[in-house]
Amino acid sequence: MTTVALRQRVMPRYIHMLLKTQGITVSEFVLGQRLMRAHRMLSSPRFVGWTVSAIAYETGFGDPSYFNRTFRRFGATPSEVRHVHDDPSTAQNSGSTDAPIRRVKHPRARVSAN
Repeated sequence: MTTVALRQRVMPRYIHMLLKTQGITVSEFVLGQRLMRAHRMLSSPRFVGWTVSAIAYETGFGDPSYFNRTFRRFGATPSEVRHVHDDPSTAQNSGSTDAPIRRVKHPRARVSAN
């Protein structure tokens, strides 16, 4: 936290206060950011050769089970997100207006205790 505060030229307490006004803690914010990065990686063709576990580790999750549990706040498992983006029949830009597209919601910043 101190490093982030120094880079932004603010006091760590100020960052805590900003997040508190949003009803989240620093840990909840960081977890949400890591999950969104993992979602982007799973959705990107650049990372199609990466396993779900490799993406979990790359985004800071040391335990794939915990990653899978927390990722569910998107309304899908990591594998489901990967398959939606791998399958051309479900791609948003496939040109078909009747192709089934499973849209996932972005996670809320709140985290339940682990």
